[in-house]
Amino acid sequence: MTEPDIEVRLVKLEQKLDNLTEKVSEMSTSNKSYSDMLIKCIKDIGVNATSIKSAHHRLDDMWKFVFWATGIAATLVGVFASIFTAYLSR
Repeated sequence: MTEPDIEVRLVKLEQKLDNLTEKVSEMSTSNKSYSDMLIKCIKDIGVNATSIKSAHHRLDDMWKFVFWATGIAATLVGVFASIFTAYLSR
């Protein structure tokens, strides 16, 4: 190989290295933005999980009240039915 051929090859290699350096830099920047997005998503998941747990507890409390109210209503209906039946049987 002649010296000009070697120089041309070196220039081409330098250009390829420059291109690779640029691409790696772009990838690093891109990964940083994805990393930031991922961190935000993980935080959002934590907030949503807390919210879901809270809603679940509120629903449990509501159902407890519904069952309690239904039991009280059934008891009152039974008491009034017994009193009414006793009154009618005289």
